[in-house]
Amino acid sequence: MITPTKVPPRRGDRVSKGPVRWRIHTALHRMSLERIDDASSGADRLQRPHPEFRLRSDRQALPCGWVTAAYRWQNAGDPRGRLVLVAETAEAQSQNYLLPARDTTRTPVLIRLPGRVRDLRIRLPPASFGDPAPLQIKELSALQTLRRQLRPYATVVLREPAMAWHFFRRCIDVLLQHGVHELSAALTLSAGPRLPDAYAEWVRRYDAPGEPEACEVRRHLAQLRNRPTFTCIVPVTRHAAPETAAAIRSVHDQWYPHWELLLVTSSESVDAATATPQSSDENGRIRVLVAPNSGCPTDALNLALAQAAGTFCVVVTPEAQLAPYALYSVAVECNAHPDALVIYGDEDHVNRSGQRHTPMFKPDWNPDLLRSQPLIGSLIIYRTSLLRSLRGWRAGLDGLAGWDLALRASTAVSETRIRHVPHVLQHRRAESPAAPVRPAIEIVRRVLGDHLDRVGVTAAAIDDGPGSVRIRYSVGASPPLVSIIVPTRNGRRLLERCVTALRRTADTPFELLVVDNQSDDAETLAYLTELEAHSDVRLLRFDRPFNFSAVNNFAAAHAGGDILMLLNNDVEAIEPGWLSEMVGHALRPEVGAVGAKLYYPDGRIQHAGIVLGLGKLAGHGNRGLIEPDPMAGSRTDAVQNVSAVTAACLVIRAEVYHIVGGLDEALPIAYNDVDLCLRLRQRGYRIVWTPYAQLYHRESATRGLDHTMEKVRRLRREQRLMLQRWGATLNADPAYNPNLSLVSPGFTPAFPPRVPRPWSVRPD
Repeated sequence: MITPTKVPPRRGDRVSKGPVRWRIHTALHRMSLERIDDASSGADRLQRPHPEFRLRSDRQALPCGWVTAAYRWQNAGDPRGRLVLVAETAEAQSQNYLLPARDTTRTPVLIRLPGRVRDLRIRLPPASFGDPAPLQIKELSALQTLRRQLRPYATVVLREPAMAWHFFRRCIDVLLQHGVHELSAALTLSAGPRLPDAYAEWVRRYDAPGEPEACEVRRHLAQLRNRPTFTCIVPVTRHAAPETAAAIRSVHDQWYPHWELLLVTSSESVDAATATPQSSDENGRIRVLVAPNSGCPTDALNLALAQAAGTFCVVVTPEAQLAPYALYSVAVECNAHPDALVIYGDEDHVNRSGQRHTPMFKPDWNPDLLRSQPLIGSLIIYRTSLLRSLRGWRAGLDGLAGWDLALRASTAVSETRIRHVPHVLQHRRAESPAAPVRPAIEIVRRVLGDHLDRVGVTAAAIDDGPGSVRIRYSVGASPPLVSIIVPTRNGRRLLERCVTALRRTADTPFELLVVDNQSDDAETLAYLTELEAHSDVRLLRFDRPFNFSAVNNFAAAHAGGDILMLLNNDVEAIEPGWLSEMVGHALRPEVGAVGAKLYYPDGRIQHAGIVLGLGKLAGHGNRGLIEPDPMAGSRTDAVQNVSAVTAACLVIRAEVYHIVGGLDEALPIAYNDVDLCLRLRQRGYRIVWTPYAQLYHRESATRGLDHTMEKVRRLRREQRLMLQRWGATLNADPAYNPNLSLVSPGFTPAFPPRVPRPWSVRPD
């Protein structure tokens, strides 16, 4: 383990001493609450109306490591509005923990706090009344921690002893495939990811090359058949001279030698030559260009483009530094894919102390995500000929010229010629005077509107709350009929909630097909009779053993709508607009299936897209995540392409559903939705997940969880079928970076990564 860089605490803060170690004894902290009047201060604070309280301990230091929190908090409002415990580390990184509502302190919540806590805060939901009661936090001993972690498994084993062998086999599988670090993460899913500490350790193990690796790369360079040249463009400004010097130095120190450096400035008063490294380049690879003093940064970039001699061009902004192996990694990718026109890599951030944090592990090409946000980031390498055909960067876009260029390039080239290098190729300073000012909403609308016009999509860039813009796809002047299929067996309360929420929130025409699967509860049967009397409800009887695939295929054959929606009876819509949002995406000809953002009743995320390979074969990559999301890259607020979405809430055009044969009835319970999405992708359709369709999901409330050996054996049969059918496809999710874990809840660093480091790859 590496010891984090020390950061001076704020006055009055009590900082936990050193990293977490296994404790022999417990320590009880009685925490008092101090209201924070300025809720907008601090990098991760929310603007009001989210009141915050600072927690003060009666002991010398704040609690850290494995703890239990005992408190009492009742909130009758929105279930998403729960208490959030915010732990800020000595490295100025924060982690959020959800504290569900409870009316007793007898069952504390198990949490793993960071090792060096400098500040603890409680964040209340909006429009909360009253202050939370004081709480107690107990630091646990090693034995207590182990006992609490194993308690859920022990409960299941006591009920069915044969499950012990299942858990043991699963642990051995994880240990052999992923190692001890990932096994520990798998056993502590409920505690939440510890991204800052995990990434620091990940960097130390896998991304800190030295001179031996550099020598190995130099030997490999002789084997490259194709040695492209790179033009690195560095804008030079007066107010960012130190940052610019570091950016220039990072180019000069590249392991790959075939580059030129163009320093561009829009003012003759800025002496760009003074920022050049002392070891002046004897071959004239470093040049200074002075653009007319127009005040427009894109003029300087376009001047450099006109004089670029390299095969590829890359802009290195003053607040960024290239990793020493960046250009080498891109050259290796060019050898593997000689027709590549656009190449981008992963990034992270570095603080003033030089500590790397907040990685941006990006997916492979993801067009819907690019329309939602600047997916590619600032490190993007274009073939020079492509840049010139696009006429370079457009002026007047207030910091969004790079995003606009990426959108224009995406419509001009084939997706197969856009390549992603899954390595951290650039480090950006988190706090820099050269950081761009946030662009105006009008500029964002202009960039997206121009893009939609170019691709001929019937959609509009609309305001989505303060400071944000989204794309809303049209459902047409006469929206199509949506056939909503809801299977049910007993569970009147769940079904009634589901139907009531549908009637309250649905904003497009729909018919409701309720499929009764052998209900025998009198209350449920009475409610089904009531529903049958409604003109927009049809009651279908499925008198066979439960098979989720067969139930939905049976109902789809009776559906009259052009759009099908598969909906569990334990799913409840939250607010209007969600159905038209999903239907708008489903009507796009290139889209196969559309998924929604599902929450647990306590406000944690249950579904934000399915990741192939996560867990055993596929899993929910953001399960249990608390919002606002402190992890970069989990993308829970952006429309994007994913590999699969859950059939608990899935929208698809009826013709497409029937073309691919619907759900596979050989997969009666699990993975049928994953299989459907993979078959759709096989035919060239995209799978879209949208955060603008939000619903609650009481997962498996009717059927129950797989905690019996009979269900485990059935699950294994389905897993074997999926492995036979899809094989290697399940191990390479293009929407999920290979540097991310397949064991823990997702979007945390993988130990080890599933892609070789650049210096360990011998080029062909």
